[in-house]
Amino acid sequence: MQEMSDATAGWAREAEAEFLRTPAVRAGCGSPGLLPAGMVVFETTGAKSGLPRRVPLLATVLEGCLFVGTARSGRSHWLRNLRAEPRVRYWPAGLEH
Repeated sequence: MQEMSDATAGWAREAEAEFLRTPAVRAGCGSPGLLPAGMVVFETTGAKSGLPRRVPLLATVLEGCLFVGTARSGRSHWLRNLRAEPRVRYWPAGLEH
């Protein structure tokens, strides 16, 4: 069996995130609610491209505030985008905020 190139593997990961996970998360599947943590779709504006960028993130709601985090620290692209343009959209429980 032939191995995928790095470029093909990266494209496959992006396609999976965009077409398989993101719509379900945007619809509210796995959102914080009954459980203290879950998934939300977080949309930032690309720091270089200016295009919308969506990523499913683990989140929790405490006292009405949504908290998201990253294990990659400052290397996370969504965090770099957020620093460049702090306006975001997100979808907990399938509702846009």
